[in-house]
Amino acid sequence: MESSVLSYPTRGQGGSAGWRGNFSPKMIASLITEYHPTLVRDPMMGSGTTPDVCKRLGVPCWANDLKDGFDALTGDWKLGGNLTILHPPYAFAIPYSGSVWGQKPDPRDPSIWPPERYKDFIAWLNEIAFHAYETMEPGGILAILTADVRKAGRLYPITFDLARYGEPVANLIKIQHNVRSAGTQYGSRNFIPIMHEILMITRKPRAFAFIIEGAQTRAFQFDLRQFAKAS
Repeated sequence: MESSVLSYPTRGQGGSAGWRGNFSPKMIASLITEYHPTLVRDPMMGSGTTPDVCKRLGVPCWANDLKDGFDALTGDWKLGGNLTILHPPYAFAIPYSGSVWGQKPDPRDPSIWPPERYKDFIAWLNEIAFHAYETMEPGGILAILTADVRKAGRLYPITFDLARYGEPVANLIKIQHNVRSAGTQYGSRNFIPIMHEILMITRKPRAFAFIIEGAQTRAFQFDLRQFAKAS
């Protein structure tokens, strides 16, 4: 990664350019070059960009998707891996099942949930992010690409509401190119158009060490972004 700002004006080779919302294969190649993984995991591969790039670069890869019957929330992930990539739907920005793929909407697909279920979407995403973190090997990298969305004049701050697991490594800004909204004329300009995504990178610590001397009772509060499971 040459800087904290990523820009890929030309898409590169891998996956399908016609798949709405897919990312540039060059981003995956950059992550592989930066972190030298021995196994890449992608449970939401869409049109197959990640496995295509991994195959070209000779890196082992486990990839799956809801369109192929794999539910990232309840399915059995391949354990281990030192680079896990999550590129979830951006809430209701693009409906996938029944539109981009499949003959009818899949109720497990959060991209078809209405804005009223935004909190459910965040809970869904945070649980999957935790599962990705929990199942990868110590020292592994978790890279999550997402963005905020607007609907009916309201901002839904996915990047703010996303829980962070592991040690922070980087928050990278990825410029969006060739998005449909760039050519849209709006009646009101009382908002800032969203033209970037955030690639959040964290690392799973290699080991934990606790030194306990004595004990005391203390009341405290904590926030896990409404995530119901933790270990």
